[in-house]
Amino acid sequence: MNKTTKTTLYRTIKRLGLENFFVHALDQTRHQSRLHRQILKLTPHPYAYAPHEARSVVRHSLKWQLEPANYFQWHQFYGLRDRVLETLLRLSQDARVFVDVGANIGFYSCVLAARAKQTIKVFSFEPNPETHAALVRHCTLNNLTNVVCAQTALGAEKSEAVLHDMAAGDLGKFSLRGSSGSGPRVDVDTLDSMVARLGIERVDLLKIDVEGFEPEVLAGAQKTIQRDWPALCLELTPEWTSHRHGLLKEMFESWSSGPYRFFSIESDSYVPFSFEHFLEGKLNTRPQYNLVGVNERQSRRLFESGALSRAISYRSRVFHTDSSRLESVSPSGQ
Repeated sequence: MNKTTKTTLYRTIKRLGLENFFVHALDQTRHQSRLHRQILKLTPHPYAYAPHEARSVVRHSLKWQLEPANYFQWHQFYGLRDRVLETLLRLSQDARVFVDVGANIGFYSCVLAARAKQTIKVFSFEPNPETHAALVRHCTLNNLTNVVCAQTALGAEKSEAVLHDMAAGDLGKFSLRGSSGSGPRVDVDTLDSMVARLGIERVDLLKIDVEGFEPEVLAGAQKTIQRDWPALCLELTPEWTSHRHGLLKEMFESWSSGPYRFFSIESDSYVPFSFEHFLEGKLNTRPQYNLVGVNERQSRRLFESGALSRAISYRSRVFHTDSSRLESVSPSGQ
């Protein structure tokens, strides 16, 4: 089908009120990949929705007001599998503090906060005024009192900056990286400073998704990271971070004495990720990577989940799953 035909089909599906049929069909076929893909092709895509066209739904037993014209919100509206969320949920089982940098409308913050209301505290940073309002609204809608929402951008130093519109009003595509010259001016602080100001004694889980500004956020979080070694979940886009390779190299070298092992979050597994190769430009064939950095104890959570069903090598070590335990052996011991 060409785009005109698809647009007509999508409008018809919306007019007949069939969106929930596709939500159900996608959920029922999630383990039948071929059929799932065929249904997804017929599902109204983001461009079929007008900006700010909203839907009130329940997802993960929480109330949401979603705008499917936004790709991330479309993804959640149709209940598509979210491997980043799955990873965060696994790693949050023992977490007491989750810091969400680039919280957007609060999907990850709210889901994690709701799953462990009595044990976890969530600190959500979202600088965009409109998006921050949606974040606060979702916390209020769901009576989540264990979420602290801060309308602050995080970076390498305290400053003020323009939040650039990277995709014509898409609430998930605003970034401090850019040169549009237009957009709201926002306060920028460091995570280290905010951790001290908010009295956060320990960070257990840290997620960073800030549309190419990840190197700067990490630079301003070094004290916290090296104090707590939290499980890390971050997005890296080669095109956007190429100019900051020096900063990235410096940071990752400073972590060499730490416990981290990094993996790329794939559709059905976690694949070892080499920052050396990334910085050398050998991994630029993909537009984006979602990464998780874990220590050995945290990696057990990923193994126990069944997500890593095969041996995976990392540098000179190989990790094997054996029902409930994780053991490391040298390659020669395979």
